Amino acid sequence: MRVLLLGERAVVPGDGDPVTSLRAVSLIAYLAAHAGVPQARAAVAAALWPDTATAQGLTNLRRELHHLRRHLAENACLEVSSTHLTWHDDPACPVDLIELRRAGRALRAAADGRTVASEESVAGDGLELLTLYRGELLPGVDEAWAAGLREQVEREFVDACDALVAVGAVSSPSSPLQMPALDAARRRVRLRPLEERGHVALVDLLRRRGDLPGALEAYHWCVRVLRDELGVDPAPATRGLLEELLAHDAGRGGRRSAGVRPDRLAPRARSPRSARAVGRQEADPLVGRRRELAVLRSELDAAGAGGLRVAVVHGEAGSGKSRLVEELIGHAHDRGLRTAVGRGHAMAGAVALAPVLDWLGGDGLGVGEDADAREHARAWSRLVFVRDLARQVATTPPGMLVLEDLQWVDQDTLDLVSALARWERDAPLLLVVTARSGVLEERTDLSRWATGLREQVPVRTVRTGPLPLDEGAVLLRRHGDPGWDDGRCLDLHAATGGFPLHLVEAARLVARHERVGARPAMHLPAGGLRGVLASRLTSLSDAAQQLAGVAAAVGRSAPLALLHLAGGLEDTATVQALDELCRAAVLAERDGGYDFVHDLVRDTAYGLQPPALRALVHLRVGEALEELHATHLEDVSAMLGEHFSRAGRPERAVGHLRAAARGAQKVFATERCIELLRAAVGQLRTLPPGPARDAEELECLHDLAAVLNARHGWTAPALRVTLERAHELAAGLHDDTALADVLTSLWGTDYVGGANASALAVALAAQTAAARTADAARAAVGRFAVGATLLQMGRPREGLSELQGAMAVDMSAIRLAIGSRPEVHARAWAAHAHALLGSPGAAQEFSDQALERAGSHPYDRALALAYAAVTAHLLDDREALEPLVDELRHQCARYDLGYYGSWGQALSGWLTGGPDGAGMVRRAIGDLRATGAGARSSYFLCLLASTLDDPPQARAVLDAAAATARAQQDLWWLPEIERRRALLRPEGMRQAGLEAALAQALEQESPLLVESCRRSLAALPGD
Repeated sequence: MRVLLLGERAVVPGDGDPVTSLRAVSLIAYLAAHAGVPQARAAVAAALWPDTATAQGLTNLRRELHHLRRHLAENACLEVSSTHLTWHDDPACPVDLIELRRAGRALRAAADGRTVASEESVAGDGLELLTLYRGELLPGVDEAWAAGLREQVEREFVDACDALVAVGAVSSPSSPLQMPALDAARRRVRLRPLEERGHVALVDLLRRRGDLPGALEAYHWCVRVLRDELGVDPAPATRGLLEELLAHDAGRGGRRSAGVRPDRLAPRARSPRSARAVGRQEADPLVGRRRELAVLRSELDAAGAGGLRVAVVHGEAGSGKSRLVEELIGHAHDRGLRTAVGRGHAMAGAVALAPVLDWLGGDGLGVGEDADAREHARAWSRLVFVRDLARQVATTPPGMLVLEDLQWVDQDTLDLVSALARWERDAPLLLVVTARSGVLEERTDLSRWATGLREQVPVRTVRTGPLPLDEGAVLLRRHGDPGWDDGRCLDLHAATGGFPLHLVEAARLVARHERVGARPAMHLPAGGLRGVLASRLTSLSDAAQQLAGVAAAVGRSAPLALLHLAGGLEDTATVQALDELCRAAVLAERDGGYDFVHDLVRDTAYGLQPPALRALVHLRVGEALEELHATHLEDVSAMLGEHFSRAGRPERAVGHLRAAARGAQKVFATERCIELLRAAVGQLRTLPPGPARDAEELECLHDLAAVLNARHGWTAPALRVTLERAHELAAGLHDDTALADVLTSLWGTDYVGGANASALAVALAAQTAAARTADAARAAVGRFAVGATLLQMGRPREGLSELQGAMAVDMSAIRLAIGSRPEVHARAWAAHAHALLGSPGAAQEFSDQALERAGSHPYDRALALAYAAVTAHLLDDREALEPLVDELRHQCARYDLGYYGSWGQALSGWLTGGPDGAGMVRRAIGDLRATGAGARSSYFLCLLASTLDDPPQARAVLDAAAATARAQQDLWWLPEIERRRALLRPEGMRQAGLEAALAQALEQESPLLVESCRRSLAALPGD
């Protein structure tokens, strides 16, 4: 039996189920903490049941002892008397807490010199200590005795880590103590991040191992934690560590450290409070912006009291938008609110929904790896995912969300924000968005997004303009020379326009010129702010410029390991260059890595590199990423695809771009998926033509078509272009399987668009191609497409024959690119054919079969309901139609299935009738037209005409319906349209019109339509 109290609560027997009773485990913990010392029963009961009377507490204790002794019957670890309880350290029943304390005592004795032990023995004790402490003592137990003991045990563990580190610090680099000591130092820093001496010990150990980059990163982590959490700088002795590191390494000649693996340079965990690590200028007090900050604070108050609100902070680049928002974040922290920051990236290669990942703390958003990727692209699934994600975002960080750099935010994140405004209006949350001036007016997509947002929630706009002279002078003197007079500040303010970043950079440059006398102190380079930045960057050392170029190519916060590998510099040069960039306020630590203090600085650094050098840098970055993430390339696939693309290596880029697209699809980031697949196709087209290249492009286009359909619908021009290119490739490769699939998709675009003649020709071609594959299911899909189109074209008997042939084959494993399963869709369509052919019983049977096979799948259920509703309408069964329409509209509203929702709205309008019903049908027709859907247009126009009380108006609608039916070859309902047109003619002209309608019905061999025409003829006056 084993007792586990650290990081979990369980008593694990040699066989049988573990004991997880909270009271039983707590009892063992209390006794084990005092192992070997008898504990009075009354004291134990009082500790475990503090709110219970003494007598009842003792009764509770007797009950727990009774249950516990059944599990401990074979062990001598628990001694029970009438007055006391004693836990004995028994090898047959080990307790992790007792073992931890034993290992800790051994380590402290070795460190103090009280015992003599071999390095192997001490290393063994250290490894045991680190293995045993899996987490805090008794997690979830909140009694006072447990909380006090938990703190005591953690302190003992930290002291033992200090002892292990101390022993490791005086051992040789090859000693077995090195790795346990290093792990102990890192564990200690995580547990006590605000104790500076733990950071110092970690830096010293890394230095002794020759891991200079790791030591530098640990030092910067110390600086950041102390500034973020305590608002203080490290002690002078700690600040001197950096110079010691550089001096030590310089003495070694700057050789690359032996045995330092890239994974040892991975970024450490981020500070739990820090939303963004700050550079020197950001840590200083905010200058000006009192009015703007007051507005944002009032919006934060209003959100907490009245629900979701949005504040848009816009201004020119370098106007201090982010700095203003950081001040608001500090205010929110002071009030105890949680905040989260996500940002758009100017450089491509970001993961899908990157800002949302930042908001949720970096937790993965993906669904199961074994899920069907094509299923993820369905619009209804995406809606459910986004709705749930919006709810998670609204509740995860209550208080404030920040979305930085709107101009670079991906469309999928914007959709999530729209969903947040739509479904989580009552969330006590302020969303702060930063954007460059003019972007909301100049970009149509962002303008529409902002308009939609304002329709849902209150939106407040705050502008960050230039600072006035008095406030600008504060910045100039702070970052330049405190002794500058008003005239000097006036000149610089006028030269920079008063924008904060320009003021700061100009002050730094001028102050440097004054120190070195390189040029007239007040002279600023040409080119405005970019000229100032270029001058500052080119004044750095060659190594610093080289590393800045790598950081600029990365395009986001870069971990030290990546800069080290891709930079091509020796350890010493890397450390010195990075420190130079940080001291010059070019880079700052952020998100576990190093990033530029402003995007304009990044842009300038990137632009200073010649194109050929840029390509080489991107290649090095890509290769470094592959080395660092060799076991999980999928995490950086988008970045790899982007870097190899920019390096001119398409053969290496394509696979990563496709992998990134699959990752985006798993989280329903369809716009990002489309972007990545298009990039993959673009890279493939730069390769020499050939069968292998064409086959891979065809695969990409196949995936792209599915996502385009899910996002933009079957009538999207981009989808048609994609499918036509795929058709060209499949035909050229003589790949009949791919050809049949592409032709089936092209049939879908033709049919939904209302081009039935073209749809039939394409369906026949798909059927022919499928027949050549000897794939029975694929051939059945071809027959389904042919049968459905024949039915729409007024040939119900031929169409039903093809549909029956398709239904004779098992198609249960197939889902079409148009979204439906043919085994459901064919039966739903066959129900219409049976209705038109005068077999109401068979029509109802096939309609029921379609509903049964659809099950609860949202899209399949909506399709089957829509077709069943039309079947009920054809059979004039209002009693059956009403519940079908009600369920259909509810289903489509729930899953945002607009196409079939419009069917439901049109039929509901027909049931309602009159002006209200006519309005419903008109809206449905308008929605269908807005998506480009032309299928069944004449049928829906006929429904509209039947709701109109004004005969001339109804006749005009029917005229349009007849013209549409003929133009689209959508003839299946034309006899009924012509019958209704005839009845609206003058009395002397009705018979001829009805006879013409009857002739069409007879030609179609439709008893349903024939009987309707004959009844109307029989009802004519005088007959």
